[in-house]
Amino acid sequence: MLKRFVKEVTGRAATSTYYTMKRFSKLFALIFICCLAPKLYATHIRAGEITAELVSCQGYTYRITITGYEDTESGIEFGEGILNFGDGSERKLEPGKDFITRQIIDGDKQIRVTEFVVEHTFPASGNYTITYLELNRNALILNMSYSVGTPFFIQTQIITDPFYCNNTPVLTNPPVDGATVGQAFIHNPGAYDPDGDSLSFKMVLPLQDKDLPVNDYAYPDEYDRTRGDNDDPIRQDGSQPVSLSIDPINGTLTWDAPANPGEYNVSFIIEEWRKIENEWIFLGYVTRDMQIIVEDAKNKRPEIADLPDTCVIAGSTIEMAVSASDPDGDQLYFTAFGEAFELLSSPATFSPDVQTPLNSPAEGVLRWQTTCTQVRTEPYQMNIKVNDLPATGPTLADYTDFNVKIVGPAPVFKTIGQQEGGISLQWETYACADQAVSVSLYRKQGESNFTPGTCQTGIPERLGFEKIADFDAGLIAYRDNNQGETFETGATYCYRLLATYPDGSESLVSEEFCVSIPTNAPYLTKVSVLKTSQTDGSIEINWSRPLNTDELPQGYTFTLLRGNGFSSTGALEVIASGLTDTLFIDESLNTQDEIYHYQVAVVDAENQILESSPQASSVRLSVQAEKTSISLSWQADVPWSNQTNEYPYHYIYRAVGESPELSAMELVDSVRLTASGFEYVDRNLPEIENNRDTQICYVVQTQGRYSLELPLPAPLLNFSQRVCVAPLDSIPPCAPSALLIANANNEECEAFLAAQPCDFNGFENRLEWQAPETTCADDLAGYHVYFSADGEEDYQRIASLVQESFYVDGPLASYAGCYKISSVDISGNESELSEAFCRENCPSFSLPNVFTPNGDGVNETFEALREPFCPRFIEKVELWVYNRWGKQVYYYNSDNNQNQETNLISYWDGTSDTGGKVSAGVYYYQAEVTFKILDPQRAARKYKGWVQVAYESIVGQ
Repeated sequence: MLKRFVKEVTGRAATSTYYTMKRFSKLFALIFICCLAPKLYATHIRAGEITAELVSCQGYTYRITITGYEDTESGIEFGEGILNFGDGSERKLEPGKDFITRQIIDGDKQIRVTEFVVEHTFPASGNYTITYLELNRNALILNMSYSVGTPFFIQTQIITDPFYCNNTPVLTNPPVDGATVGQAFIHNPGAYDPDGDSLSFKMVLPLQDKDLPVNDYAYPDEYDRTRGDNDDPIRQDGSQPVSLSIDPINGTLTWDAPANPGEYNVSFIIEEWRKIENEWIFLGYVTRDMQIIVEDAKNKRPEIADLPDTCVIAGSTIEMAVSASDPDGDQLYFTAFGEAFELLSSPATFSPDVQTPLNSPAEGVLRWQTTCTQVRTEPYQMNIKVNDLPATGPTLADYTDFNVKIVGPAPVFKTIGQQEGGISLQWETYACADQAVSVSLYRKQGESNFTPGTCQTGIPERLGFEKIADFDAGLIAYRDNNQGETFETGATYCYRLLATYPDGSESLVSEEFCVSIPTNAPYLTKVSVLKTSQTDGSIEINWSRPLNTDELPQGYTFTLLRGNGFSSTGALEVIASGLTDTLFIDESLNTQDEIYHYQVAVVDAENQILESSPQASSVRLSVQAEKTSISLSWQADVPWSNQTNEYPYHYIYRAVGESPELSAMELVDSVRLTASGFEYVDRNLPEIENNRDTQICYVVQTQGRYSLELPLPAPLLNFSQRVCVAPLDSIPPCAPSALLIANANNEECEAFLAAQPCDFNGFENRLEWQAPETTCADDLAGYHVYFSADGEEDYQRIASLVQESFYVDGPLASYAGCYKISSVDISGNESELSEAFCRENCPSFSLPNVFTPNGDGVNETFEALREPFCPRFIEKVELWVYNRWGKQVYYYNSDNNQNQETNLISYWDGTSDTGGKVSAGVYYYQAEVTFKILDPQRAARKYKGWVQVAYESIVGQ
């Protein structure tokens, strides 16, 4: 014992031999410390953290809680430290005034917890690091030197922007925990975010002051391997090496396994992130400094069964059994923690409660009656902890954590019908109307027959639905007038409803309700490729006669029209007229490379169009070869549905060799269409000769139907064009050439930005290139686009199989970067990368000659001039300010500032390096600005000049 304390107070290396004598010698030790170190004011702090709660989203006032865990044997109470708010102000805690609670939470381990709560108003929006410093940590912490004389320092970072209206994470599991030699130690802080933000976790070094780690620190596993008395530490299962880690997602800390008895401290931070417009925004962190007390005992850790993540619809009741057992047969008790148990309204519960010991094996029950108020994007992390109750030695714990996602119920349609000039829809009052911010109506032409998964929220983009209206969640009816445009006769329009909640989360989507617009037009029923060729291709087109021919004049005929692509809104080409039959073969087409769509019209004897059908396209198949498989995907734009419950299969035909006849192809598989879309991967490739020219060819046949309301034939069967690929082809195509970036010169960059605000960040680069000659790229499948931020060789692919000879990269934070393009053939061969083509930024920067830091809120800081100059593309700023005698009074480096974006623009508020305001007068500056440009030799530029500091407004400035 004496040996350990001498080393502690003299700062030499730690040893663990003290621990068995600790309980017998603490009084002597305390007297000894007091004699050796009379100036040590505190020897008591085990653990702690700082959290902050925003009082109102309309202000900058926070309720800051400092929670400290202390060793009661020291006789010293927590709370004599300095709280620094990170805005230039600080205060000393007043134990008789500020503390809220002080209670012993573990009498055996002599642990007391104290909470202090202080309200503070920050001056403005900003990034503030709140810190707390108190003397000192408790004695005998093994993995640092001289803990009895080491200050305790914790920090928390917050962003006070009212836009975020943000609170820090909350930690519900105490940070002092017990462990046993040889048993894996597991701890979870029980962290949750009251705003529903996402949390991440990472280890950091314990601190004794700002940016100053404690002396001679070693992580506990490192201590065991290098400093402890156990020369050969092992994990619980007997393997090596021992390890310490924290799960970055759920925060579970695992030390497998302690080898030396004693007290250890570790520190980690809990970061919070919010997703805004598909971008993750960092909102700050909380640091937890915690203590692990390891004893040498025979006790083994209990085990709790893992529980799966789950998802429920708001309003449902969750009931889950949780089981645990103890290898020593000790009694057990459960503790449940996490946000769901802290909710003010309808919280989750766990029974039996923590006061009830249970025989092993034990079982508890989680119950939660969910409500609409709990719907959000992020799941709720549930943490269930089981502790044993051994006769001797420390209580040990095991954890299970799992996520519960609460989703909004689907809106429920009641009726749909056509009214003159529109379509009327009614639905039931939304079940969560009081919580949802809106209900949206989506529409598409044709049925989707989409059935979402149990908790699949939103509407998949691939279904082709378009949002046509947002309205209050309490609304129960809507009339769709198609924005004054006439609905297409003969077409079927399908609708779905979707609710949205305050955090942007979406509900389950409603069932699909459809209505067909009456017409006496013919209906296209087939657009099927008969022959694939660049010059001699053919397509079969079929259609129905009008449903009520009695309304048509005698001698009516059909006119068939055609266009290129999947669809068009412009005029179509008449390819046949005066038709009396309902079948036509369109010949001499380039069905290999082109897509065609058709429309059929009824005309009278004077060749006047009476009615026209909706347009329908051919089926377009794309194929891509991999090393051991070939991937197929296809699409068509048709007025019927190619994805129905009645006809769910599409068919895959295949042949070895470039056979032009469908009859020569073999039906090899069928695809039951799912949420993944019209896709298929052929992994059972036929054996082919070792010849790179041998091809495998494919054709896909789709099937579908019109709405059941229409008495039309079904299923509707259509073939795609034939596509062939040579899996053994290893010869790549030629690379593209004649590369350029549109409007890439400096003058055009400056002219464009002159018309944009200073915070503009919607930059984009339009890349254009020339396709390779067909002689070396006759089987071209597309282009890959590569990007490098600095033009070096680390080019990363940013787009794959681009079909056109251009690509728009954006929105971007800046223009600067270099691109290369490659060609890819249908066998998966990729050409060499093209020559690089680059675009440079056009930076700008200017400084003023006067500023007035007098507190009136106008021209308060020395900063880059704004409109019309606009500081652009700045990466770093260093500033030196000198008085008239050449003495430096101020230095600034943007790298040292937390809010990097703001501090790249604003540099000096008139305060000198010594902390006081400089006197009014003229000062001289030198600035070095590093710009974001490709050429590192030109990136740094120097600026010299003078600036007048005035404390009264200067007329005319």
